[in-house]
Amino acid sequence: MNAEDSVEELVRSLPSRVRREQVAGWRARFHCTFSGAEKVDWTVVIDDGSCRVDEGHHGSPDCELRMDHQTFLGIENGSVDPKWAFLLGRIHVSNLEELLRFVRAFRATADD
Repeated sequence: MNAEDSVEELVRSLPSRVRREQVAGWRARFHCTFSGAEKVDWTVVIDDGSCRVDEGHHGSPDCELRMDHQTFLGIENGSVDPKWAFLLGRIHVSNLEELLRFVRAFRATADD
């Protein structure tokens, strides 16, 4: 990941970073909100081995994820520990079980 990567670039890169073996047989919809980003709201759809990203919130989510854009960028570039960010209340999630599965479903940007 480059320092100039944006929330939009990183979210749109999710389909290319999906670990197909982790999402096989799984269907889930995530509403992601990154306050302070140029484009704040995103929908990520996992559908049996594939991933799709759409701008805005669409459909009924299985999990809602909210954080500020700096926290998201820090997690992606490795400068923010996601566990600590969650414990400190910088990440808000409606379904922790779904989120943990979501996290395992994608390769880190450093692996690209």
